[in-house]
Amino acid sequence: MTESPTRAIIERVASEELEFWLSVVTGAVPQPSNEFIVIAFPTDAVRDEYLSDISSRAESEVRKVLATMLGSSRSLEEWDDLQVQILQLMHTEGIAPPGVEGDSLGTRPQISDYHRRAILAGAGMSAEPTWPGLTWVLDLLPGSPDRALAVVSTYLSAYIEVLPDWRITGLSDATDIIRYRYILGDTDAHHRVLSSIDWRDFEFLIAALYEAKGYEVEVTPRQKDGGVDVIARRSGADAETLYIACSRGTGKKNADDVAALNGRLDTGERASRGIFVNSAGFTEQGYGTATEIAMEMPRVTLLGGDELRSQLNEHLGTDWPHRVDGIVVAVRRLQSDGAEAPYEQ
Repeated sequence: MTESPTRAIIERVASEELEFWLSVVTGAVPQPSNEFIVIAFPTDAVRDEYLSDISSRAESEVRKVLATMLGSSRSLEEWDDLQVQILQLMHTEGIAPPGVEGDSLGTRPQISDYHRRAILAGAGMSAEPTWPGLTWVLDLLPGSPDRALAVVSTYLSAYIEVLPDWRITGLSDATDIIRYRYILGDTDAHHRVLSSIDWRDFEFLIAALYEAKGYEVEVTPRQKDGGVDVIARRSGADAETLYIACSRGTGKKNADDVAALNGRLDTGERASRGIFVNSAGFTEQGYGTATEIAMEMPRVTLLGGDELRSQLNEHLGTDWPHRVDGIVVAVRRLQSDGAEAPYEQ
Protein backbone atom coordinates (compact mmCIF):
# COMPACT_ATOMS: atom_id res chain seq x y z
CA MET A 1 0.00 0.00 0.00
CA THR A 2 1.57 3.26 -1.10
CA GLU A 3 1.62 6.36 1.07
CA SER A 4 -0.68 9.15 -0.04
CA PRO A 5 1.07 12.17 -1.63
CA THR A 6 -0.79 14.53 0.68
CA ARG A 7 0.42 12.75 3.81
CA ALA A 8 3.97 12.64 2.47
CA ILE A 9 3.90 16.39 1.82
CA ILE A 10 2.56 17.12 5.32
CA GLU A 11 5.28 15.01 6.93
CA ARG A 12 8.01 16.62 4.81
CA VAL A 13 6.83 20.14 5.69
CA ALA A 14 6.62 19.22 9.38
CA SER A 15 10.12 17.76 9.25
CA GLU A 16 11.53 20.87 7.59
CA GLU A 17 9.76 23.09 10.13
CA LEU A 18 11.16 20.97 12.96
CA GLU A 19 14.73 21.16 11.71
CA PHE A 20 14.56 24.94 11.33
CA TRP A 21 13.00 25.31 14.78
CA LEU A 22 15.75 23.15 16.27
CA SER A 23 18.44 25.21 14.57
CA VAL A 24 17.05 28.31 16.29
CA VAL A 25 16.55 26.70 19.71
CA THR A 26 20.06 25.21 19.75
CA GLY A 27 21.62 28.50 18.62
CA ALA A 28 22.79 27.36 15.17
CA VAL A 29 20.91 30.28 13.59
CA PRO A 30 19.62 33.48 15.21
CA GLN A 31 16.00 33.84 16.28
CA PRO A 32 14.18 35.36 13.27
CA SER A 33 12.00 37.61 15.45
CA ASN A 34 10.69 38.02 18.98
CA GLU A 35 7.46 36.38 17.84
CA PHE A 36 9.26 33.18 16.83
CA ILE A 37 8.33 30.59 19.46
CA VAL A 38 11.27 28.91 21.17
CA ILE A 39 9.91 28.15 24.66
CA ALA A 40 7.48 25.52 23.34
CA PHE A 41 6.87 23.40 20.28
CA PRO A 42 5.30 25.82 17.79
CA THR A 43 2.79 23.28 16.42
CA ASP A 44 1.43 19.83 17.20
CA ALA A 45 3.11 18.51 14.05
CA VAL A 46 6.54 19.69 15.22
CA ARG A 47 5.98 18.19 18.67
CA ASP A 48 4.84 14.83 17.29
CA GLU A 49 7.72 14.71 14.82
CA TYR A 50 10.27 15.43 17.53
CA LEU A 51 8.86 12.94 20.03
CA SER A 52 8.56 10.20 17.42
CA ASP A 53 12.34 9.69 17.24
CA ILE A 54 13.56 11.40 20.40
CA SER A 55 15.30 8.22 21.60
CA SER A 56 17.77 8.50 18.72
CA ARG A 57 18.56 12.20 19.15
CA ALA A 58 21.77 13.49 20.69
CA GLU A 59 21.66 14.05 24.44
CA SER A 60 23.19 17.51 24.03
CA GLU A 61 20.37 18.57 21.69
CA VAL A 62 17.63 17.24 23.96
CA ARG A 63 19.10 19.08 26.93
CA LYS A 64 19.30 22.37 25.01
CA VAL A 65 15.64 22.05 24.01
CA LEU A 66 14.67 21.25 27.59
CA ALA A 67 16.71 24.14 28.97
CA THR A 68 14.88 26.56 26.67
CA MET A 69 11.46 25.22 27.64
CA LEU A 70 12.20 25.05 31.37
CA GLY A 71 13.63 28.55 31.39
CA SER A 72 16.23 30.29 33.51
CA SER A 73 15.38 32.91 36.13
CA ARG A 74 13.84 35.88 34.36
CA SER A 75 11.41 38.77 34.46
CA LEU A 76 8.54 39.27 32.02
CA GLU A 77 8.03 43.00 32.44
CA GLU A 78 4.85 43.51 30.41
CA TRP A 79 3.24 40.38 31.84
CA ASP A 80 4.35 41.22 35.39
CA ASP A 81 2.90 44.73 35.03
CA LEU A 82 -0.42 43.24 33.90
CA GLN A 83 -0.50 40.87 36.88
CA VAL A 84 0.19 43.77 39.26
CA GLN A 85 -2.70 45.74 37.73
CA ILE A 86 -5.01 42.76 38.19
CA LEU A 87 -3.79 42.40 41.77
CA GLN A 88 -4.47 46.08 42.47
CA LEU A 89 -8.02 45.72 41.16
CA MET A 90 -8.61 42.63 43.28
CA HIS A 91 -7.14 44.40 46.30
CA THR A 92 -9.56 47.29 45.80
CA GLU A 93 -12.47 44.87 45.65
CA GLY A 94 -11.21 42.88 48.63
CA ILE A 95 -10.81 39.73 46.55
CA ALA A 96 -8.07 37.27 47.45
CA PRO A 97 -5.42 36.63 44.80
CA PRO A 98 -5.67 33.18 43.16
CA GLY A 99 -4.71 30.42 45.57
CA VAL A 100 -4.00 32.86 48.45
CA GLU A 101 -6.02 33.03 51.66
CA GLY A 102 -6.69 36.06 53.82
CA ASP A 103 -4.40 36.90 56.72
CA SER A 104 -4.88 35.63 60.27
CA LEU A 105 -6.84 38.74 61.27
CA GLY A 106 -9.35 38.22 58.50
CA THR A 107 -8.61 41.58 56.88
CA ARG A 108 -7.20 42.09 53.39
CA PRO A 109 -5.71 39.03 51.70
CA GLN A 110 -1.99 38.45 51.72
CA ILE A 111 -0.15 38.49 48.39
CA SER A 112 2.03 35.77 46.95
CA ASP A 113 5.82 35.98 46.80
CA TYR A 114 5.56 36.27 43.01
CA HIS A 115 3.30 39.32 43.26
CA ARG A 116 5.62 40.84 45.86
CA ARG A 117 8.59 40.43 43.49
CA ALA A 118 6.60 41.91 40.60
CA ILE A 119 5.54 44.94 42.68
CA LEU A 120 9.10 45.65 43.81
CA ALA A 121 10.45 45.23 40.28
CA GLY A 122 7.80 47.53 38.84
CA ALA A 123 8.65 50.19 41.42
CA GLY A 124 12.34 49.93 40.56
CA MET A 125 13.14 48.69 44.06
CA SER A 126 14.49 45.27 43.11
CA ALA A 127 16.45 43.70 40.27
CA GLU A 128 15.58 40.16 41.39
CA PRO A 129 14.01 38.09 38.60
CA THR A 130 10.29 37.71 39.19
CA TRP A 131 10.17 34.15 37.86
CA PRO A 132 12.47 31.49 39.37
CA GLY A 133 14.24 29.34 36.79
CA LEU A 134 13.89 25.61 36.30
CA THR A 135 17.01 24.72 34.31
CA TRP A 136 18.42 23.04 37.44
CA VAL A 137 15.90 20.26 36.75
CA LEU A 138 18.40 19.03 34.16
CA ASP A 139 20.62 17.93 37.06
CA LEU A 140 17.99 15.29 37.85
CA LEU A 141 18.33 13.76 34.39
CA PRO A 142 18.78 11.07 33.37
CA GLY A 143 18.99 9.52 36.83
CA SER A 144 15.73 10.72 38.43
CA PRO A 145 13.18 11.58 35.73
CA ASP A 146 10.28 10.97 38.13
CA ARG A 147 11.63 13.68 40.43
CA ALA A 148 12.17 16.00 37.46
CA LEU A 149 8.53 15.55 36.47
CA ALA A 150 7.43 16.19 40.06
CA VAL A 151 9.36 19.48 40.14
CA VAL A 152 7.79 20.80 36.95
CA SER A 153 4.34 19.62 38.04
CA THR A 154 4.76 21.43 41.37
CA TYR A 155 5.93 24.59 39.60
CA LEU A 156 2.83 24.51 37.39
CA SER A 157 0.60 24.03 40.42
CA ALA A 158 2.18 27.05 42.12
CA TYR A 159 2.08 29.44 39.17
CA ILE A 160 -0.51 28.15 36.72
CA GLU A 161 -2.97 30.97 37.48
CA VAL A 162 -0.47 33.71 36.62
CA LEU A 163 1.71 32.07 33.95
CA PRO A 164 1.37 33.15 30.30
CA ASP A 165 -0.26 30.51 28.09
CA TRP A 166 2.87 29.84 26.02
CA ARG A 167 4.90 29.34 29.19
CA ILE A 168 2.38 26.77 30.42
CA THR A 169 2.48 25.04 27.04
CA GLY A 170 6.29 25.03 27.09
CA LEU A 171 6.47 23.46 30.53
CA SER A 172 3.96 20.81 29.47
CA ASP A 173 6.07 20.15 26.37
CA ALA A 174 9.15 19.83 28.59
CA THR A 175 7.46 17.15 30.68
CA ASP A 176 6.47 15.34 27.47
CA ILE A 177 10.15 15.28 26.48
CA ILE A 178 11.27 14.08 29.92
CA ARG A 179 8.66 11.35 29.98
CA TYR A 180 9.24 10.17 26.41
CA ARG A 181 13.05 10.37 26.48
CA TYR A 182 13.85 9.23 30.01
CA ILE A 183 10.87 7.13 31.09
CA LEU A 184 9.01 5.63 28.15
CA GLY A 185 11.92 4.67 25.93
CA ASP A 186 11.10 1.60 23.87
CA THR A 187 8.88 -0.05 26.52
CA ASP A 188 5.11 -0.17 26.69
CA ALA A 189 4.21 3.51 26.99
CA HIS A 190 0.84 2.97 28.61
CA HIS A 191 2.12 0.75 31.39
CA ARG A 192 5.13 2.94 32.11
CA VAL A 193 3.07 6.14 32.31
CA LEU A 194 0.47 4.62 34.61
CA SER A 195 3.15 3.20 36.89
CA SER A 196 5.21 6.41 37.07
CA ILE A 197 2.69 9.25 37.02
CA ASP A 198 2.31 11.29 40.21
CA TRP A 199 -0.69 10.10 42.27
CA ARG A 200 -2.35 13.53 42.11
CA ASP A 201 -1.83 13.79 38.35
CA PHE A 202 -3.37 10.31 38.05
CA GLU A 203 -6.56 11.68 39.61
CA PHE A 204 -6.62 14.51 37.05
CA LEU A 205 -6.01 11.99 34.25
CA ILE A 206 -9.02 9.94 35.35
CA ALA A 207 -11.04 13.16 35.57
CA ALA A 208 -10.02 13.91 31.97
CA LEU A 209 -11.19 10.43 30.95
CA TYR A 210 -14.67 10.99 32.36
CA GLU A 211 -14.81 14.52 31.02
CA ALA A 212 -14.16 13.02 27.58
CA LYS A 213 -17.05 10.65 28.25
CA GLY A 214 -19.37 13.64 28.63
CA TYR A 215 -19.36 14.26 32.38
CA GLU A 216 -18.75 17.43 34.32
CA VAL A 217 -15.89 16.53 36.64
CA GLU A 218 -14.76 17.75 40.03
CA VAL A 219 -11.43 16.67 41.51
CA THR A 220 -11.78 16.70 45.28
CA PRO A 221 -9.26 18.48 47.54
CA ARG A 222 -6.04 16.69 48.42
CA GLN A 223 -7.19 16.01 51.98
CA LYS A 224 -10.43 14.89 53.59
CA ASP A 225 -11.94 13.56 50.36
CA GLY A 226 -13.35 10.54 52.18
CA GLY A 227 -11.77 8.21 49.67
CA VAL A 228 -13.60 9.81 46.74
CA ASP A 229 -11.08 11.50 44.45
CA VAL A 230 -13.27 12.54 41.50
CA ILE A 231 -16.97 13.32 41.28
CA ALA A 232 -18.44 13.05 37.78
CA ARG A 233 -21.90 14.37 36.99
CA ARG A 234 -24.05 14.06 33.89
CA SER A 235 -27.42 15.70 33.35
CA GLY A 236 -30.25 14.99 30.95
CA ALA A 237 -32.09 11.75 30.29
CA ASP A 238 -29.11 9.68 31.46
CA ALA A 239 -28.30 11.88 34.46
CA GLU A 240 -26.13 10.34 37.15
CA THR A 241 -23.48 11.16 39.71
CA LEU A 242 -20.37 9.01 40.00
CA TYR A 243 -18.03 8.73 42.96
CA ILE A 244 -14.62 7.72 41.64
CA ALA A 245 -11.82 6.40 43.82
CA CYS A 246 -8.39 6.51 42.17
CA SER A 247 -5.32 4.49 43.05
CA ARG A 248 -2.04 4.56 41.16
CA GLY A 249 -0.41 1.72 43.00
CA THR A 250 1.74 -1.29 42.28
CA GLY A 251 -0.51 -3.76 44.07
CA LYS A 252 -3.97 -5.05 43.29
CA LYS A 253 -6.85 -3.77 45.42
CA ASN A 254 -8.84 -6.22 47.51
CA ALA A 255 -12.41 -6.76 48.70
CA ASP A 256 -12.12 -4.40 51.68
CA ASP A 257 -11.21 -1.47 49.43
CA VAL A 258 -14.21 -2.16 47.18
CA ALA A 259 -16.56 -2.45 50.16
CA ALA A 260 -15.28 0.86 51.54
CA LEU A 261 -16.20 2.69 48.33
CA ASN A 262 -19.64 1.05 48.29
CA GLY A 263 -20.24 2.39 51.79
CA ARG A 264 -19.54 5.96 50.70
CA LEU A 265 -22.10 6.06 47.90
CA ASP A 266 -24.92 7.27 50.14
CA THR A 267 -22.92 9.88 52.06
CA GLY A 268 -23.08 13.56 51.13
CA GLU A 269 -24.41 13.94 47.62
CA ARG A 270 -25.98 10.54 46.93
CA ALA A 271 -24.09 8.84 44.11
CA SER A 272 -25.68 6.77 41.39
CA ARG A 273 -22.62 4.56 41.06
CA GLY A 274 -19.09 4.17 42.32
CA ILE A 275 -16.07 3.58 40.08
CA PHE A 276 -12.92 2.14 41.61
CA VAL A 277 -9.92 2.84 39.37
CA ASN A 278 -6.64 1.11 40.14
CA SER A 279 -3.85 1.06 37.57
CA ALA A 280 -2.58 -2.29 38.91
CA GLY A 281 -5.98 -3.98 38.80
CA PHE A 282 -7.85 -6.02 41.43
CA THR A 283 -7.66 -9.38 43.15
CA GLU A 284 -9.75 -12.04 41.38
CA GLN A 285 -10.56 -15.72 41.02
CA GLY A 286 -11.50 -16.72 44.52
CA TYR A 287 -13.70 -16.17 47.54
CA GLY A 288 -13.31 -12.76 49.17
CA THR A 289 -11.54 -11.17 46.20
CA ALA A 290 -12.31 -7.70 44.87
CA THR A 291 -14.00 -8.99 41.74
CA GLU A 292 -16.11 -11.44 43.72
CA ILE A 293 -17.42 -8.86 46.17
CA ALA A 294 -17.98 -6.31 43.38
CA MET A 295 -20.47 -8.77 41.86
CA GLU A 296 -22.47 -8.48 45.09
CA MET A 297 -22.39 -4.68 44.89
CA PRO A 298 -24.09 -3.70 41.62
CA ARG A 299 -23.47 0.01 42.13
CA VAL A 300 -19.68 -0.44 42.12
CA THR A 301 -17.66 -0.89 38.92
CA LEU A 302 -13.98 -1.85 38.85
CA LEU A 303 -11.70 -0.30 36.27
CA GLY A 304 -8.05 -1.26 35.98
CA GLY A 305 -5.35 -3.00 34.00
CA ASP A 306 -6.05 -3.57 30.31
CA GLU A 307 -9.60 -2.23 30.55
CA LEU A 308 -8.34 1.08 31.97
CA ARG A 309 -5.76 1.45 29.21
CA SER A 310 -8.40 0.55 26.62
CA GLN A 311 -10.74 3.28 27.85
CA LEU A 312 -7.94 5.85 27.96
CA ASN A 313 -7.06 4.96 24.37
CA GLU A 314 -10.66 5.13 23.25
CA HIS A 315 -11.54 8.47 24.81
CA LEU A 316 -8.21 10.33 24.93
CA GLY A 317 -6.52 8.89 21.82
CA THR A 318 -3.93 6.14 21.57
CA ASP A 319 -1.13 8.70 21.93
CA TRP A 320 -2.34 9.91 25.34
CA PRO A 321 0.88 8.73 27.08
CA HIS A 322 2.85 11.28 25.07
CA ARG A 323 0.34 14.06 25.86
CA VAL A 324 -0.45 13.12 29.44
CA ASP A 325 1.05 16.25 30.99
CA GLY A 326 -0.94 18.54 28.70
CA ILE A 327 -4.08 16.54 29.47
CA VAL A 328 -3.49 16.90 33.21
CA VAL A 329 -2.81 20.64 32.90
CA ALA A 330 -6.07 21.12 30.98
CA VAL A 331 -8.11 19.63 33.81
CA ARG A 332 -6.08 21.42 36.49
CA ARG A 333 -6.87 24.76 34.88
CA LEU A 334 -10.58 24.01 34.99
CA GLN A 335 -10.48 23.10 38.69
CA SER A 336 -10.12 25.23 41.79
CA ASP A 337 -6.30 25.08 41.73
CA GLY A 338 -6.06 26.19 38.10
CA ALA A 339 -7.13 28.99 35.78
CA GLU A 340 -10.22 28.88 33.63
CA ALA A 341 -8.70 28.59 30.12
CA PRO A 342 -7.96 25.03 28.93
CA TYR A 343 -4.71 23.86 27.44
CA GLU A 344 -5.10 23.58 23.69
CA GLN A 345 -3.53 20.72 21.79
